[in-house]
Amino acid sequence: MLVNTHVLCLNSDTNKWSVAESKGDTPAPRSGATMATVGDKLYLFGGLSRETGWFDELFMFDTGEDFFLSLFVSYFVVHG
Repeated sequence: MLVNTHVLCLNSDTNKWSVAESKGDTPAPRSGATMATVGDKLYLFGGLSRETGWFDELFMFDTGEDFFLSLFVSYFVVHG
């Protein structure tokens, strides 16, 4: 199985793909993650690894700086 942690970028003017030289807290390889965009930031949540199972991590990728940052998420379950 081929695994990598590359961030691929599409230049919509030229229709060509490139690999971002990402820095920072690069997430482990995963499948089935959810990603959303807000402005020039990408947010990656969750996913599945064959080695460790399900992730509950949140990362932000700054597209201007090509930089990953691991974000701390605090949550609790209310029973009642």
